[in-house]
Amino acid sequence: ELAPLLEKHSSLNFNGKRGVGGLSMGANGAIHLANTNPEFFHGVFGISGCYSPMSPVGRQMVSFVVTSRGGDPENMWGPYGSEEWIRHDAARDPSGLADKAVYLSAANGRLTAEEQAFYEGYEVTTMAVGGLLEAGVLSCTRELDNAMKDAGMTHHKVNYKDAGAHNWIQFNQELQPAWDH
Repeated sequence: ELAPLLEKHSSLNFNGKRGVGGLSMGANGAIHLANTNPEFFHGVFGISGCYSPMSPVGRQMVSFVVTSRGGDPENMWGPYGSEEWIRHDAARDPSGLADKAVYLSAANGRLTAEEQAFYEGYEVTTMAVGGLLEAGVLSCTRELDNAMKDAGMTHHKVNYKDAGAHNWIQFNQELQPAWDH
């Protein structure tokens, strides 16, 4: 609803193409929006996201992130395995991503020197959670990448990083390449 209203304003220099992207939980939302509205978006990026909530790792990632903030995953999509859980699993059916620019990235959870310096003074659990989350989204990113390849898609770009945790240091490094793609 918002995009067409904004696009009417010449001051925005709208070029006729729409893109959506997100980081972490927002990456899942962006990929889901683009996949379920293929005619609306021309490009999408997901940085450190989990796109397959029905897989074992994906389910654990959703559960961990939501419950660690006091939420209940069933408040999002109903009971696990419901039609809404399935509908939000882009790896199960990535067909809506076929005709658009897609950029994905994830790291392996191993901290870089910059991240190690950043985490000095934090509790060790904060550092560990960043590594664990990124290792989980790496698995989820591979699932979507493989699903797209299995569907015959080769147009997407995926950056599998040798090191990086789930934090703004890693996210910031991926924003420009994502927009460029």
